[in-house]
Amino acid sequence: MRLISFTLIAALLTTATSLSAQSTTGIFDISKEACSHEFSDGRLEVTLTAIQFWESSCDLTNPTNLRGLPDAKLYDAVCYGEGEEWTYRVMLATDYRGDLIRYTQEGAWTSVRCQ
Repeated sequence: MRLISFTLIAALLTTATSLSAQSTTGIFDISKEACSHEFSDGRLEVTLTAIQFWESSCDLTNPTNLRGLPDAKLYDAVCYGEGEEWTYRVMLATDYRGDLIRYTQEGAWTSVRCQ
């Protein structure tokens, strides 16, 4: 029984580790189908320090870990696009599929992982 319990715990820890390794960096879009298109106005690329949208981009600073949410970080964002500049706070996280969750004072959005 102990061997089965140990094996199960090890498997769960391995799964949890691989899921948490699924960071918020990558290329995301509104659907898997949109990922297959060369261009999409719903596509965004997230790096450790920025988010690139279709016609705007944001520099991400002051990453803050959130207690109990190992895959989530809260950032200050300074954004630029179409001759404008604005700032806001954004939380980036991944769900169990590795898809991106963005949450701001304006609402929450999910984007599927392309790469």
